[in-house]
Amino acid sequence: MEKKQCPCCGCLTLDELGAWEICPVCFWEDESGIYRNGSPDPQLASVPNGDLSIVKARRILRRCGACQESMAGKTRKPTPEEVTVMYTNLMNDPDGWLHDLAHDLCIDAFFLVLIASRNSRQANIYTVRDGSVVTYTDWFGGADSIHDRYMKQFSEQGKQPGIHLWRFEYGTPVIQRFYPESEYNSVLYDGYSSYVMFWIEYGLTPPGEEGRAKLEAVMDDAERIRKSLVYACYIGDTEQIIARAKKASPAQLNKAIPYMNTPLGFCAQHGDLEGFRAVMAAGADLGKSVASMSPLGWAMHCSPDIALYIRKNYRAQFDAELKKQGVRLFSQTNDPRLFAVADESGLDLAPLAFDFAKSGNAAGINYLLKKGTDLNVTDSCGCTPVFYAERGGEKTRAVRELLAKA
Repeated sequence: MEKKQCPCCGCLTLDELGAWEICPVCFWEDESGIYRNGSPDPQLASVPNGDLSIVKARRILRRCGACQESMAGKTRKPTPEEVTVMYTNLMNDPDGWLHDLAHDLCIDAFFLVLIASRNSRQANIYTVRDGSVVTYTDWFGGADSIHDRYMKQFSEQGKQPGIHLWRFEYGTPVIQRFYPESEYNSVLYDGYSSYVMFWIEYGLTPPGEEGRAKLEAVMDDAERIRKSLVYACYIGDTEQIIARAKKASPAQLNKAIPYMNTPLGFCAQHGDLEGFRAVMAAGADLGKSVASMSPLGWAMHCSPDIALYIRKNYRAQFDAELKKQGVRLFSQTNDPRLFAVADESGLDLAPLAFDFAKSGNAAGINYLLKKGTDLNVTDSCGCTPVFYAERGGEKTRAVRELLAKA
């Protein structure tokens, strides 16, 4: 008889749903009253389980290994047949191998933390358990899938780009590993960072000759990528950028990392004027864009010095981009020198008041106020810049203060 999944711990321990059975793994009593249209309601209180909802019971389960603290001594570990795969949809799993490996290693959760930086790098955080505590991961529950107790700690560590590996025993982290983003990232391993991390940490390789050959090929490709110009630009190594730009072919000068950037674009993101000059001097194409974002667009956002350098030394390209985008070119600018360029070009930046307010661009709002711009205008939704600034939290506090004084 095929077992059914316990609504609390997720293990295959029940003969029938809603039949008042007690799960031996978490001690959840599966009453019929919590079911609506054949599915359990995770928010509905369950009287036999101490008036706890499934959501609250899962939180207690992660803390003590049972759905109620008073039942902690009555539970047992799940058998291999009872454990279900606790994740799949967020793990990068190109060949299905990680799906099986995660089951064996009990990878309980995996999520990304986008780093608040100009480079949009990310941290990959894994939590691993030894089977002593079953955690049912409900991805629709968002952050509830990770133990609330360690959420702040995860967030703090997530500020470091790279791979973070946590191992838990009985709900307590016992091992933490960090693999820096410069060594383990999707640029080097093309989505196979997890393979490499498991190989380094556990000595595990994908099964079969084909799987091992794939891992070797990925490692070989990584060494080749490390030596490329675009990778030096990606990690912001100015010395290597200058050295490699002198020897780079036209194709290498304009090679883009898919969905990310070109050598010039990365230099603009980093604000690396010296590196930018070297790549331009070698003959890179200033008009090469990735995801509709040109090097000039990145410079207007991240590096006013590079934007002004382009205007001074490559005026034709600057003017062409300005003609193409108009005021939108200045939508993420916060440098007075670039606002002066807008004035010289005869552009009215008043339409950008909403963008400035939403993004917390106090310099942009201050510029408009000094120009005498009326900021009581409304957009197509009937909202004013003040409306957006009031709803932006800490990010728009400086904008709110400026508008309050106006």
